[in-house]
Amino acid sequence: GVLENAGLCLHKFFNYPLIPGSALKGVARHYARHYARQINADKDAIQRIFGDDTKDGSSSGTIAFLAAVPVDKNWKLVLDILTPHKDDFHNPIPIPFIAVEKGATFQFVLKKASRGTDNDLKIAVQWLKGALVENGGGGKTTSGYGWFKECKR
Repeated sequence: GVLENAGLCLHKFFNYPLIPGSALKGVARHYARHYARQINADKDAIQRIFGDDTKDGSSSGTIAFLAAVPVDKNWKLVLDILTPHKDDFHNPIPIPFIAVEKGATFQFVLKKASRGTDNDLKIAVQWLKGALVENGGGGKTTSGYGWFKECKR
């Protein structure tokens, strides 16, 4: 489930943090669409890999984005504080929230659907890496959250 108002997903039985596959697919799709010229992404490849994203769309993509999970037990949840100054600048109300401590290593898995090709998988992996490394994922990226770097394992 998601901790209320925190945006943090934890496995509902084992309580480790995870990044939903739908979120990963969303950041990769956004990257492919908005950086298409720079990364030579054509609309047909985007449509084929991600499928139809309309609510009544019946076309699934050729690549499945699975939830990202920690690769080991070297992750920790930490408490952080958000202090909005929006309405009452003189009396801000601090809001505590839980986050995954910087340095946790996550494993990202993409799989070919039945009609997916090795090339589609290669392209989707490149788009997801580009999205997470160049743009980050999720909220609070301006505060340092949601940034990733590739590590070779």
